Amino acid sequence: GTEGLTAEENYLVRNIEDFNKEYAGKIQINLTQIGGESDNQSQKYQMAASADRLPDLMVMNADKYLRQYIEGGDIANMSDYLGDEEFTSRFTDSALKLQGNACYSENELYAIANETEIQGWYYNSALFEKYGLKIPETFDELLNCVKVFRENGITPIAHGGLEQWPLWGYWAWYSRLGFTQEENYWDDFADGSLKLADCESLRKVFDYMVKLQQAGAYPDNVTTINNTQAQETFLAGDAAIYCGGSWMVGDMDDSEIAENIVFNWGPEFEDGVLDAKSGMRPYSWCITFGASLDKDPARKEAAATFIKWITSEERIKIELEEYGHIPAVSVDTTSLSALGPVGSLTVEAATDNSVISVIDPNSWCSLDGSTTVIWNAMTSIISGTIGTDEALSQLQDWVDRQ
Repeated sequence: GTEGLTAEENYLVRNIEDFNKEYAGKIQINLTQIGGESDNQSQKYQMAASADRLPDLMVMNADKYLRQYIEGGDIANMSDYLGDEEFTSRFTDSALKLQGNACYSENELYAIANETEIQGWYYNSALFEKYGLKIPETFDELLNCVKVFRENGITPIAHGGLEQWPLWGYWAWYSRLGFTQEENYWDDFADGSLKLADCESLRKVFDYMVKLQQAGAYPDNVTTINNTQAQETFLAGDAAIYCGGSWMVGDMDDSEIAENIVFNWGPEFEDGVLDAKSGMRPYSWCITFGASLDKDPARKEAAATFIKWITSEERIKIELEEYGHIPAVSVDTTSLSALGPVGSLTVEAATDNSVISVIDPNSWCSLDGSTTVIWNAMTSIISGTIGTDEALSQLQDWVDRQ
């Protein structure tokens, strides 16, 4: 059954059911749910890989484990069936390359992204217009907007500090300010060759967050409300800004302020290394292929047929309009009549090939547990309980214990 499944999981079930009907007597796709969080799923895949029992098709997190499977020969190269331009041109460049996960090159295709996740900044343009402000493009403009809203009794940025994970708008700051995957600082921290307090780019991220907090960006009760309450404050028109993502598009389109909502990737920094055309557009989940397909050309062709079918224009339209799930392929939003205003602008951002897609710094950290530690530090800054030096000290203490 589909009870308790997410929209994207329900859509996967729908895809398989519809495909099996259309290809009855020719191809049959069987679905097995393995359950658990992503780490638990990765463990199950690792056990199956060690026993040479990976399934033909797998939905998995596009993380370090995927790279290990590829390097270990556990994943089939599908370039002979999916490497043609007609298929690969359906995807944005970042989606096709899964953002550096070694999945695609001229003669290699090991996985395809099956969703696009947008993380950024949503603004209630009506409040900005009321106080003579434009939607901020730079950090200085954002800081000025925060001060004006605070002076007029408006919550500048809705945020729930009871939970540590609602930090979506800030992850892109790491790359924009130079803390990038290309120069993996985590390795330097781990071997002791660089202290966190001496990492200029990381210090900049925390410094800018401190400036927002000190300017009164967050609710007075930020430490006692959760993310759902913060989101409700924004959708009720009582806060000017909310950092969120594509998963809340339906709620935003159903709200009374839907026509007023504007999206961008967050502020540009005068001392940054990337501009405003860069943002958190992670392709966190992918479909990949068990190496056993290489032993059976007929099954390999069948797997490719299914992938081409689910990424066709007809299926993508169903995925967006009926399930609100944003695919990893390029989309013509003018043909999507069922999308609301926020859905349309979010899909446009998701499929804009001119945007540089960045990922959060935890995704390429070689040390286990980095996510929670960074969440703690950033949430404590937003809550006003620590500053930059204390945040860096917390992270250093954690690294030293590894």
